[in-house]
Amino acid sequence: MTTYKIIIARYNENIDWVNNLTKENVIIYNKGSDHNIADVESIQRLNIGRESETYLYYIISHYDCLPDYVIFMQGDPFFHMHHINPQNMQLCIDSMILTKPNTTMPLFVNHTNEVYWMNYALKKHLYFELFFNTPTPEPFYFSAGAQYIVPKAMILNKPIEFYKKIYSMNTYNALVNVTHNCDFCHADDYPYDPYSINGWTLERLFMYVFSDIEVNKF
Repeated sequence: MTTYKIIIARYNENIDWVNNLTKENVIIYNKGSDHNIADVESIQRLNIGRESETYLYYIISHYDCLPDYVIFMQGDPFFHMHHINPQNMQLCIDSMILTKPNTTMPLFVNHTNEVYWMNYALKKHLYFELFFNTPTPEPFYFSAGAQYIVPKAMILNKPIEFYKKIYSMNTYNALVNVTHNCDFCHADDYPYDPYSINGWTLERLFMYVFSDIEVNKF
C-alpha cells in the first residue's frame, strides 16, 4: 500500500477544506490562531520562516520514517492550483498517488519559470550555486507557493545535514517575521547572505532541493 502525508503550513487561513480530506494522512502545522478542524494531527509552531520552515521542520523531524510521498501545501492552497476545489481535492490526490510519480511534481499547477532578472533581489542564482554542484538553470522552474508532491527518494537523496543547514539559514533570516508582500524582491540592494535565506528564495529552490541534483558541502 502506498503511503503519503499531506503537510499543511497554516497561519490564520480558513482550513475547513481539510474536512474533505482523509484526515489520517494530514498534519497541520499551525502558526496562528486556533482552528476548528477535529480528528486531525495539529502541531503548534512559532510564526517564523513562512512555509519553508514548516516543510523543512517536517523533513528533519521525520527523516527516518517518511511515507512514500509527502504533499506540501499552504493553508490556502487553491489560489495556486488549476481546477481544484475542496470537493475534488481528495479524489485528485488519490488519482495522483495511484500513478506513483518518481519525480517531484508541482501540485495541480504548471511550472512557473523565471529568468534571472525577474525578482533579482532574491539572489536565487547565488543560493543555487551555494547549494548545488551543477550549473545554475536558466530559467528557474518552480511551483508558485512551493506546493509539491515529493517522492520519499527525492528527499532522502539529500543528507539530513543539508536540510538542517538550510533550516538554520531560513530561521536565522532577518525577514522570517515579515508579513507584508514581496516588495523587497524588487530592491536591487537586498543583500546576499550565505548564512541566511528567506522564504521567497526557497520557494524558487525547492524544486531543485527535492531532486536528484548533487549538493555542495557548505
